[in-house]
Amino acid sequence: MMKKTLLSTLTVIILLAFSSPAQAATLHVHHSSFGSWKLDCDVVTNGNQLKQIKNVTLKASLGSISNQHVQRDNAQTVHVKFTRHIAALVYHEDVKFRLNKGQLYVTH
Repeated sequence: MMKKTLLSTLTVIILLAFSSPAQAATLHVHHSSFGSWKLDCDVVTNGNQLKQIKNVTLKASLGSISNQHVQRDNAQTVHVKFTRHIAALVYHEDVKFRLNKGQLYVTH
């Protein structure tokens, strides 16, 4: 239980949020949770719409990753969801991509 609490705390503390200009472009995104996982992908935008998330690569620092999928909420919001396994512990992760007024925000 202590390991789960510690890893959850580290994930929340290391929460990354950044923005980049996004018009009609393909942006390469690198996002990570320190000591847990790393995500690399290409985000295709056009105006104020997220057209596609492609070439998604997830790597676990500890344990393994399964059930990776992309979920679209609307034209401006897309999630990459996956499950992380460390021994008997299971974590459901969600990385949110949001396009707002030409800025791409990536949060976990």
